[in-house]
Amino acid sequence: VKCLEIKNDQLAKEKLSLQNQIQDNKIEYEKIRSELEANNKHLKLTLNTIQQREQMETTAKFQDIEQENKRLQDRIGESMQQISQLQIEHDHLTIVKEREFSLNERIVNLQ
Repeated sequence: VKCLEIKNDQLAKEKLSLQNQIQDNKIEYEKIRSELEANNKHLKLTLNTIQQREQMETTAKFQDIEQENKRLQDRIGESMQQISQLQIEHDHLTIVKEREFSLNERIVNLQ
């Protein structure tokens, strides 16, 4: 009987010790979980900020590309106008040259 009481006391102490360890583990678990949740929240906010910044940079790059495209389109339009003007001048000079050539031939023939 005495032996059983001693064994019972030992088991009771062991049970109490294990319960204390379980309680300590629960506290440690909650502390770690809380830290991880805070870290996770911080990482999500950081990721969101980076994504927003990237989106703004992408939008800015797109706007820069659109502006450059418009500038190039304007230059193409100006170049096309210059080409058209030069073609008109070329055609006019060709007609003048042909008339001069014709007049020179007539002058030579008249001499």
